Amino acid sequence: MSDQDTKSLKDRENDAASLEGRIRERAHHLWELEGRQEGKDEEYWHRAEQQLQSDTQAAYPPSASRAHRT
Repeated sequence: MSDQDTKSLKDRENDAASLEGRIRERAHHLWELEGRQEGKDEEYWHRAEQQLQSDTQAAYPPSASRAHRT
């Protein structure tokens, strides 16, 4: 494995860890906002994932949407 491949792999691992941390923080925030209900950890996790994905898509709209600009 070359240095470039190793760096790329490390970058991907760091990105995945960072995303997981952001999801965990968002899920915890949702849990607290809704009264710390037990037994809904998967629901909060999935909602946090969806919210972060929506946030990312809103920040980086598809380039096709720019096609009609002059």
